Amino acid sequence: MHIGPHFLRGNDHVDQAKGQVNRPFRLARVRRDSGATKGASRAHQQAFKTLSQTGRASNSNIGFDYAAVGTGDKVMSAIKAIHVGLKQLGINEDDARDLYEQHTGKRSLRVMTNGQHVTILGELRRMGFSKQSGKSQLQGKYAPKLQALWLSAWNLGIVRDRKDSALLAFVKRQTGIDHTRFLYYPEDARKAIEALKGWMAREAGVDWSYDRLLPDYANDDRFKVISAQAMILAKRSGGYPISASCNLLNECCEKLFAHRDYAALSPSDLIEIQKALGKQIRNGGQL
Repeated sequence: MHIGPHFLRGNDHVDQAKGQVNRPFRLARVRRDSGATKGASRAHQQAFKTLSQTGRASNSNIGFDYAAVGTGDKVMSAIKAIHVGLKQLGINEDDARDLYEQHTGKRSLRVMTNGQHVTILGELRRMGFSKQSGKSQLQGKYAPKLQALWLSAWNLGIVRDRKDSALLAFVKRQTGIDHTRFLYYPEDARKAIEALKGWMAREAGVDWSYDRLLPDYANDDRFKVISAQAMILAKRSGGYPISASCNLLNECCEKLFAHRDYAALSPSDLIEIQKALGKQIRNGGQL
């Protein structure tokens, strides 16, 4: 059979004797499907698997340092996790550097080894840091109130685990309900709230009573927690509790906000004071 030029493409090779056209792409397809190529593909896959596991290329002729890339990624991931932990625990930059130096002898994350990053992360977890998926486990109408009380109890030193999972376990013990999202009725939520407030009153001395003779800020539940924290620390110092607690509150307020006008403090300011005093309580009274 004669094959005319109108039938040909690109680099086709015409075999007029056999009446057929040999096209390179057919040969390439056969080669891709050959057993030898499959074996090579498996070998390459194994090499990449080994590289991903060890962070190093086995071929000494490759000049690119894959290990350095892997280590760099781990360093950035560890530093990011540490910053998340510091924010979650309310630790400021100066206190963070003191923490670094105490456990590694270095005041900067950038000059630490991977092992030292792990040490810092371990200490943050011991202090209550929980790397969750960026979203609180707590849901429901009463979850914010319960969480605020739980964190206050942690800052008073009576709660050992600040994580949401620990609070959920407490709620279940008090109500028999598995999750805060199932607290539909006020009476169920009240059981957990009152149990938590009662615990804080017994163990930490929080006075929840309302006194109309006091200024508004002094009747704020957050300030009542702060007052109890100051009293705990004052009793540890061995001085006259009331006088020592007032001095301690004034000192903390001035350090954080450069004034001691409690009436000017916002709710978030009161939470910052709770965190600062909570840190002292957990550290045995030391800043």
